[in-house]
Amino acid sequence: MRYVTTSALVLGLSAACQAENKPYPTIQSSLDPSGCILEHVAVEPDRRQFQNDSLLTDGSGIAIGWDDSEGNHGTDLLNLTTWKRSPLHRALDNGASFSPDGNWIVNAVYVADNNTDIVLINRSTGELSYVLAHEAWDWLPSFSPDGTQIVFNSHRGDGNSDVYLYTLASGELQQLTSNPTYEAHAKFSPDGRFITYHEQVDGPDFNINLMNIETKKVRAITTSPREEGYASWSPDGRYIVYADDRDREPGKPDIFIMDLDGNIVSRVTDHPEKDAYPFWSPDGRYLYFNSYRGGGGVYRAAMTDLIHCKTSG
Repeated sequence: MRYVTTSALVLGLSAACQAENKPYPTIQSSLDPSGCILEHVAVEPDRRQFQNDSLLTDGSGIAIGWDDSEGNHGTDLLNLTTWKRSPLHRALDNGASFSPDGNWIVNAVYVADNNTDIVLINRSTGELSYVLAHEAWDWLPSFSPDGTQIVFNSHRGDGNSDVYLYTLASGELQQLTSNPTYEAHAKFSPDGRFITYHEQVDGPDFNINLMNIETKKVRAITTSPREEGYASWSPDGRYIVYADDRDREPGKPDIFIMDLDGNIVSRVTDHPEKDAYPFWSPDGRYLYFNSYRGGGGVYRAAMTDLIHCKTSG
C-alpha cells in the first residue's frame, strides 16, 4: 500500500496552541485503491480498534474500542487535535455513542451468559444505569438528534433481531420491526423523523430500509441480492453512506455513498478487506469507518464535499 504524509489534518486547533507556534500533529495516511486519501485515526499493529458512530457532536474526539491478543480491552476517548487518549468508563469494552450535548454515553456492555445490555453513563459523575435490562441480547444503541430517544437492536420478543425505540423521559418502549429476519443498525435521520436499518433477506443478502417513525411505513432503499448495510445519514439528510459487497466476496464490503432513491453517487473505498460502520462528521468534512485492513482499525476519508473524497491528484 502506498503511504503519504499528511499534516495539519485536524480542524479547530486551539488559539493558544497556534499562538505558541506549536507544530501541528501529524498522523499516517495511505492511498486507498479507490484514489481516496485515508487518514489513520486509530491503527496499531498490536491492537484491534473500532467505533460505532462514536464521534462527539462537536467533532473534538472519538470513542475507540480496542482489544489485544493478551485479552486486554477497553474504550478510550481519542482527542482529534492532540491525538492523546483517555480511558472512558471502566465498564465499556466496545465503541460508544454520545448524546447530542456530549454529557451522556450510550453503549452495550457484557453481562451474564455473554449477553449484552444497554447502559447510559453520565460523563460528569461516571454513574451507570441500565436501560430496560433483559435476558435477551441488546446492542448497537444510538441517540436521536434531540437526545430524547434511543434506538437499539434486541433479541427480546420472538428471539429474532429487531429494532426498538426507547423514549428516555417516559420509559416507553416501541418495537419498530418484527419480521422473522435479522434487522439491525438503526440510525436516525438528522431531523429525527426517519430511521435507516438493514434487513437480512436471505443468507448474505441484506437490504437497507427507510422507516417513517410516526407512521411506521417502510420503504426499501436497496434491493440488490448482496450485502448492503451499516447505513448512516449525511448531515443534510440527502445522502446515505453504507457498506456494499457488490464486487467482493460476501462479507467483505466497501464504502459507498448513495441518495435516498438508492442511486450510488460515489465510491469511497475499494479494498479486499471488510470496510463497514461508516458515518460523516457533523460538519461533513470527514467520513469515518472501521476496516479489517492492517488487522483492524479506524480510518477516515477527508471530503471535498459530502460525496467526494480528497484524492492524491
